[in-house]
Amino acid sequence: MYNKKYHKKLGFEHEKLLQLFILTVNRGFWRLSSHAKKRILERIGEVEKIGLLIREYKIKYDDIIEYTFINGHIEKILVRINYNQNYDLIIAISYDNMIITCYLNKKANNHYTINKRQYQTV
Repeated sequence: MYNKKYHKKLGFEHEKLLQLFILTVNRGFWRLSSHAKKRILERIGEVEKIGLLIREYKIKYDDIIEYTFINGHIEKILVRINYNQNYDLIIAISYDNMIITCYLNKKANNHYTINKRQYQTV
């Protein structure tokens, strides 16, 4: 299996594939995995607010902070979007419109301690 992870701070490749991923996924409807539903209920709690935010969300290239490239295609992406004054919402989205998970991250957490060994460097 050909599996590579890329992080925004270390550089992206596959820009055309990322744009195609965005166009394709933005055309469909979001589906929540059972894990994502559980995370929203247990950790975030604001189910209606999260639901509305996700339902209306369209992926933008600049929101992507990480993606996984497997066997010649983009398998999933991680986006970071504004949630409120103190937090951003992080959403993992697969190529088939499945929201794999989501969680809140403090705005001040910019991952300066990123483990570069986990990612490709461009």
